[in-house]
Amino acid sequence: MLVAFLSDLALLEASHGKRSSTDLVREVYSRYPLSAAAADGNASIISLMRSHPELVAIIDNYVTGSAAIDWSPLISQAGLVGVSKSGIMSLQVKPKPTGSEKAMLEKLGYNSWRKLSN
Repeated sequence: MLVAFLSDLALLEASHGKRSSTDLVREVYSRYPLSAAAADGNASIISLMRSHPELVAIIDNYVTGSAAIDWSPLISQAGLVGVSKSGIMSLQVKPKPTGSEKAMLEKLGYNSWRKLSN
């Protein structure tokens, strides 16, 4: 789920909010209709994701690789910060998100930043 979230953030950031993981799902159904010959699901999805340059590092590091997940750069661009309390990590909206961060938060379906920034 975390890799899917990071992929969504990467797609949104690279496309300035025009593409998201929803578009990846559409692409899966378009490339691999039920009437098509059977294919290895993992290999197919990884290949599809690799066709998006902004997802290559995520795939190489976190799906096929074994790097520790570093979400800081992507969540920061979305106006979020990771906060650790008693060893439990949670996400919070930055106290004063920029205009582009607010737009990204809205694309993610989170518009409560308005309440937080008042």
